[in-house]
Amino acid sequence: MKKYTGKRITYIIMDIFMQLLCLFPWLTVGGNRYNAIWYLYRMSGDPVKVFAADKYGGDFASLGLLENDVKSWSMALYAELCFMVAAQAILLVHLLLNLTGKMYADLLPGIALMVSSITIFTSYMGDGGDTILTYVYPAIIFACYGFVTVGGKMAEAWNEAARQEKERKDARKQLKKEKAVRLKFDGKYSRDFYRMAWKNFKHNGKDYRLLLGAGAVSCGLLFVSSGMQELMSGMNTHGKFYNGRGVDAVLMNFFLVFTVLAVFLITYILTYYLKNRMKGFGLLMMLGIRQKAMKLLVAFELAASVILSLAGGLIVGNVLLFGFCKAADTLLAGRIVLGTLTLKTYGKTLAMTLLVFAFAFLFTFAVYKETNVMRMKSTDVAREKMPGKLRYPGLVIGIILALAALLTFSKIQAAEGSGVVLLFALGLYLILRNGWGIFLKQRRSHRRSYYQKLIPNHMLYHKFQRASRYVFLLTVIHICTFVLFSKDAIAIMIAPEPERELPYDYVCMANSEDDALMDEIKEYGAEVLEYPMVRATTVDRTLRTEDFRQCILPQGQNIGISESTYYELKKLVSKEKVKLPDLDAEGKRIYVVYQQDIGDNAKPLDYYFTRTNPYIFIGQPLTGYWFLSRDKIYMPRTIAGSETGSLVGVFREGVHENVVVFSDAYFESVKDNWKHIDNVTGKEVSPESAGESAHIREWPTRLVLIRLNGAEQEKVEGVLAVFKENHKHSYRE
Repeated sequence: MKKYTGKRITYIIMDIFMQLLCLFPWLTVGGNRYNAIWYLYRMSGDPVKVFAADKYGGDFASLGLLENDVKSWSMALYAELCFMVAAQAILLVHLLLNLTGKMYADLLPGIALMVSSITIFTSYMGDGGDTILTYVYPAIIFACYGFVTVGGKMAEAWNEAARQEKERKDARKQLKKEKAVRLKFDGKYSRDFYRMAWKNFKHNGKDYRLLLGAGAVSCGLLFVSSGMQELMSGMNTHGKFYNGRGVDAVLMNFFLVFTVLAVFLITYILTYYLKNRMKGFGLLMMLGIRQKAMKLLVAFELAASVILSLAGGLIVGNVLLFGFCKAADTLLAGRIVLGTLTLKTYGKTLAMTLLVFAFAFLFTFAVYKETNVMRMKSTDVAREKMPGKLRYPGLVIGIILALAALLTFSKIQAAEGSGVVLLFALGLYLILRNGWGIFLKQRRSHRRSYYQKLIPNHMLYHKFQRASRYVFLLTVIHICTFVLFSKDAIAIMIAPEPERELPYDYVCMANSEDDALMDEIKEYGAEVLEYPMVRATTVDRTLRTEDFRQCILPQGQNIGISESTYYELKKLVSKEKVKLPDLDAEGKRIYVVYQQDIGDNAKPLDYYFTRTNPYIFIGQPLTGYWFLSRDKIYMPRTIAGSETGSLVGVFREGVHENVVVFSDAYFESVKDNWKHIDNVTGKEVSPESAGESAHIREWPTRLVLIRLNGAEQEKVEGVLAVFKENHKHSYRE
């Protein structure tokens, strides 16, 4: 057997790389870095005690509440390291066998891959490390084992594949030379050719002007939105950008929305233009034009459309921005200070215009690529099929999907997700395609009316699939424009008065340590209302996909009250009489007040699992709970009823501080849970050790509503500044 083949060299190089990769100190524990062999050797005596000493700097017996967790974490880490070292040893044997030239041992990398795959399931099982590299590195090593497994086989086939590819390359090169000789054109096209090409282009002049108009309008509006962002950059609204508020966020929403609409618009018109233009190209092909020359004509037309659209758009945009600046100076003189337009806006518009046209060209490329222009005449007369026997079931399915999407979208738990919108679009497509097909077939059965309107409606019957796609595209554009993307403008018109959104001057969440501060506020003449409350914390507060095997952060922080308190608060802000649904004494059925502005995107209480059954813990957000105990700590609840509006004030855009209403019996049973619940792990603490634990701390127990009513505002705000400083650690992001 040949000692060093390409396959063996590949194995040796990859094995050496894997050994170096495994020896890298990727594991960080207690600030020190180790590799798998090193730390496995360190843990060989007593894994639990060694890990506890390295991680927490103390004796295992002094860990208290973390004792069980540390046991689990240390044993999971120990198992992980054992598997990693075993896989490394297997690959080391593989390296030695290939270095000596005795055998390839193709099976060993596969065995190492299987052994290392177990580490993927153990690397997240415990809090084994202090950095993200600790969790990611085992997956990287696992992937590299996979490359070693397939790398040898790929190298084995490489020589044969390279030889065959060289033969094909030489054959293509020779064919290209013969074609160049055969199609060589030393002369130049005459004036008559260019005159004929110009007249052929002018035949579709109206369609080309339509394309230029759409491009100029799109480019102009992109320039206006980008320019407005720069002109208003000095209005200090950047801090509200990420929660969807402020001028920056509104303009950015418009910019993104119109970019999508511009792609749809130009794609539609460009497709229409190319469909008609291909007839002229077919004529040129029949007259003998070279394919290269025809491609140059197409490229020149499209490039000219981009340049002319950009030039026209910049002219339109500058005119609109000039009018806006003049109007602002006249109507808002002294109340608004506009910035200066720089080259940044022009560069941004140029980039977005090129991006829009690039997407449009990409979507319509198939029209030019897949359409045989020599057969354009025959393809125009080819009849497209209409929906067949499945048109009635298709219509029913479409109606069901559309209604289900609308019903789901109307519920706040859906969070106005894109999946619901796509489901509605699918249902709408089935309705338009099958419903329209049924209508046309029934109309064809009425001979008299069918023949009377046959000529104007001929394309609807003859090119049904193309027409239905265009109608669907236009319908989607209209729905997106007038329903989804216009909600910000509509929200402004239907928004309630600020007094209804924020009925109180100040809202605080206090505890018994704040009695003196609240009394001081009363002395300054302010009206102070206090109601019992608890913290109602949900598992997950973001749309981001989280690893459920970890303590999920951030968590939703909401206000929990009793039904009696709800009725009292409701009387203060509304004369409407509301009857709550039956809420049980076990706290499984709850009522939710989503304190959100009507213009904000709908946000559910909890993003964990189904969203319809929020998982709620009574207390502050936990940062160290064991994920296997999550369902016991964060109990699943059923939303018996809900409303959207302001009960104590719309804060945090509905992300936090919604109101969760429990039954009076359940509220009384949990209001003092802070006295025996560890606020890091969520575990029950015995009364004997509760007083000694540093993790037992009083959470907010009173909802304080403050109205100034002519009180000394500066003094009240001074007291609240002290209150805020005292509670700076109470709110956990």
